[in-house]
Amino acid sequence: MKLRLLGGALGIALLVAHGAAQAQTVTHKLTFASGYPAAFAWTDEQVKTFLPGVNKELEKAGSKHRVEWNVAVGGTLATMPNMLDAVSTGLADMGHVVHLFEPARLPLQNVVSAAPFATDDPRLATKVLHDMQKTMPAMQKSWSNLNLVYLTSYSFDSYLLISRRPVASVTDVKGMKVAAAASNTLWLEGTGASPVAATMGTAYNDMKTGVYDAAINSALLSAAGKMYEVAPQIVRTGFGAINAFDIVFNKASWDRLPAEVRQAIQRAADAHQEAMVARIERETDAAFETMRKHDATITALSADERVKWANTLPNIAERWAAPLEAKGLPAREVLRTYVENLRKAGAQPARDWTRP
Repeated sequence: MKLRLLGGALGIALLVAHGAAQAQTVTHKLTFASGYPAAFAWTDEQVKTFLPGVNKELEKAGSKHRVEWNVAVGGTLATMPNMLDAVSTGLADMGHVVHLFEPARLPLQNVVSAAPFATDDPRLATKVLHDMQKTMPAMQKSWSNLNLVYLTSYSFDSYLLISRRPVASVTDVKGMKVAAAASNTLWLEGTGASPVAATMGTAYNDMKTGVYDAAINSALLSAAGKMYEVAPQIVRTGFGAINAFDIVFNKASWDRLPAEVRQAIQRAADAHQEAMVARIERETDAAFETMRKHDATITALSADERVKWANTLPNIAERWAAPLEAKGLPAREVLRTYVENLRKAGAQPARDWTRP
């Protein structure tokens, strides 16, 4: 009888303790947004690994805090070109921003577009710009001026050209209408192509209806968007892997969070970068295979043609830097740091963009 009473008392004590622990849990409701659909590799990784990773970090640290995420992807809260405003204004607490769509408000981050044909390695491209964003005051200020906290970033797989007709040389794009993210239209300067600033949102239908003839894209984006159905010529131009994706947090929302929650989010963001780069490395070959299986023709420009294309362009790096310097921004320092750090990491750019 005594044993039975003791067992009952112990059970009640455990329930009370569990209830007290539950009562102590502090939940923070936050919204994460991306304009990309859930089918894309980066969105899938964000939703299934990155966001749950925050609570795992909190649990590991023994924290009483937890985050409950409202997930708004696929443009349900904002499209990709509007994501910067969505996070800056606090419509979303955290979001996936593409700085290629923001050449005016994030000019220094867009150094990556001013120096194409630099490296096809997404890991290298990721590390170089990420380190600069973490250490260069002018780049940090770009984010803080927009009421944003920079957490992490990562690269696309190497940009290429998807086309309705074959392209074997830079001369073949003369007269073609070629779509690209606003910052990447620089890569068409002097080629005779007509650049069209565009996003992936309408790319399939635009290509199908002839709004443009080709687009600067990546293998992962092209395969996920089934672009091979309307642009079956996949040309590995060597434009390069560039760090284009940023994960940022609304500063006012960030400042309201306890330090341990902010630390957990940053640790999860660091892990997300590594997971995303590894996934890009793993899935790029699979993307090419998918397109090949659907009768796409995959070709590559020769090394000589890549150099020829790079040298056909005017000095887009200096054209990018000069007006920013006039505004007091250290664009040439950013450019020099970017190119030098790429070289130190083993890249061999097709052109030295730091020279006049």
